[in-house]
Amino acid sequence: MTSCFFALRRKAEGAGPVFVAGVHVGAVGEKQILDAAEEAEADVIATPCPLCQQNVEMYQDAVNKKFGTKHNIPVVFDSQLMAVAVAMDAKADAALDQNVIRAKKLEKLARK
Repeated sequence: MTSCFFALRRKAEGAGPVFVAGVHVGAVGEKQILDAAEEAEADVIATPCPLCQQNVEMYQDAVNKKFGTKHNIPVVFDSQLMAVAVAMDAKADAALDQNVIRAKKLEKLARK
């Protein structure tokens, strides 16, 4: 796994798209982020923002249905990524088992 520059890293900064009562008002933004991550061959997307994590990871199925895409990219928190980087436990410390989409490559790198 290597890091890469991500041009859309600030796409939702301060005013991220929100799902409200099952109706999504910003699916285009998530699609752009997911398309860019896929194009960059990203194994995971890392974010410090809980709202961004929720919108991009938890609602990938909704984005896929709306746009006919097949994205399945895990979105982890920066703290989870850092826990793996310093050889902490994947489950007990990084809580990688709690993500909606499993970050299998990241789990393999983590201390079991």
